[in-house]
Amino acid sequence: MPQRTALKEGGATVTSGKNFDREAQSSPGWCYASVERMIKRAYGVEVGTQREIATNYQTTMNSVNLNNYVSEALDRSEDMETARTRFIEREWGNPTFDGGPTAVMSSSYSQSAVKNAIDGDELAIIGSQIHWYVIYGYQEDSGGTITHLLVWDPYNGGADRVKTVGSLNGELFTFS
Repeated sequence: MPQRTALKEGGATVTSGKNFDREAQSSPGWCYASVERMIKRAYGVEVGTQREIATNYQTTMNSVNLNNYVSEALDRSEDMETARTRFIEREWGNPTFDGGPTAVMSSSYSQSAVKNAIDGDELAIIGSQIHWYVIYGYQEDSGGTITHLLVWDPYNGGADRVKTVGSLNGELFTFS
């Protein structure tokens, strides 16, 4: 059941949905792996480490760029495994939900989709290959319009953040 807290200033209400274990990304480009892992764990799905998620993504979804690490390895006189690891650790990606919870994608932010997910005690994510966030709550004004989103940002050690609605861009996924 979602938790609602009324704030004194301006009659705003904060609503938060499903609990989840927060996790920071373990490499600079791995917000997608962290977000995928948090969502799957929240819905009781067995999932590997961020490194396993990133390695799987980069070798299956992004195979066209794997030639980059071959040429870099030759340029740096590195062995292939060192170059491959360095490539995987720095490349960005998108979470995948094969074998995970049912995901519904919107091409952009939707107030009704976020509100329905959180009010239904679910989670949402928003982002692009540049960065991903877990949305676990929202703040609405006295008229019922969502003004801010409560998000977990896995970057730089991870942090709970309050973001204005217009500051987050990308694809929106809700889960059930």
